[in-house]
Amino acid sequence: SIRRFNRRLTFIERAFEMSDISETYQIVFAATGKSQLNAAVSEECRHRRILCNTVDESTYCHFIVPAMLRRGSVTVTVSTSGVSPFMAREIKDLLKNVVGPEYTVLSRILKKYRNPIKARFSSLQERLGFWRQFFAGNPARKIREGRRDLLEQELGSK
Repeated sequence: SIRRFNRRLTFIERAFEMSDISETYQIVFAATGKSQLNAAVSEECRHRRILCNTVDESTYCHFIVPAMLRRGSVTVTVSTSGVSPFMAREIKDLLKNVVGPEYTVLSRILKKYRNPIKARFSSLQERLGFWRQFFAGNPARKIREGRRDLLEQELGSK
C-alpha cells in the first residue's frame, strides 16, 4: 500500500522495486532488513543524488538520524555514528533525567531576558561573567523547587 501523509512524505508498504527510487524524492530510508538490498538502494540513491539512510546499517548511510531529546528551545542529540542506534536511545533516555522539563521553562525565561541582559552589559566579557554567575546558581534546580520568581529577580536586577 502507498500512503501519502502530505505532499512531502510518502510511505510505500510493499516489496521494494528499484523503480521506486525517483528524483522526485530528496530522502530515502531503506529499512528492508536485507543488507544487499539496502546497499543497492544506497548506491542507486547516491547515483541519483538522493540522500539515503539504511536503517541500522551505517556503512551505506549518507546521513544519520540521531536520538533527540527536546525541552522547549533546547535540543540534545545523541549519535553513535550508526554503530548502535539502540545505545543512542538508551543514552538519550538517561539524559531525560538530567535535562528535565524544567529546561523548557528555563529556555522560555532566558528568551525573555536575553536582549535586556545584552543591553545591560556592553561588553562580551561582562555578559559572559553574568551568565557564568547565573548558571553557577543552578537555575534549573530553582525551577524544580518552584522558585521561578527568585530566578526572574536575579535576571532583572543584577
